[in-house]
Amino acid sequence: NNAVSYDWMFDGRVIAEGVTGQAKVPVGTNNVSLCVTDNQANTYTDSVCVTVHLFSSPDVSAGTYQAPNAPSNTLDGDLTTRWSAEGDQSITYDLGLTLKVDLVRMAFWKSDERVAYLSIEVSRDGTNWTEVFNGQSSKMAGAEAFDFNDQLARYVRINGYGNSENNWNS
Repeated sequence: NNAVSYDWMFDGRVIAEGVTGQAKVPVGTNNVSLCVTDNQANTYTDSVCVTVHLFSSPDVSAGTYQAPNAPSNTLDGDLTTRWSAEGDQSITYDLGLTLKVDLVRMAFWKSDERVAYLSIEVSRDGTNWTEVFNGQSSKMAGAEAFDFNDQLARYVRINGYGNSENNWNS
């Protein structure tokens, strides 16, 4: 038989439809069911328990910075502010809990004029690190995504090695 409909259910109501339905469920532990109907009107149902955590902004720290370009500027959503430090430097984000991390999105100062040299590392404990990216940014304005294979991590560290014009990380 062929499946003809997919209904995602929560609290007795349909919250999404389709093979890749997307829906919002409240923070906490939730039972979500998928009900599939085939072309002969047979239905098949399966459930899964989904836990949703309330996620706040990560804690951010860096060994050094050039005032007023503090590490917290990297979380304000404002592309006119930045973190800046000269030489080989790093900035570290504590996500507060271990999550699946598969990309880091960041913007660089004067990103349309020069490339930044960097590596990205992830860690579950803040001691043992796994490098997931080593290279350079693209010469493009705005935020850039650095995609990598899924990793379980609580910490994300960006190591900066300057840029194509000077030894600054911004």
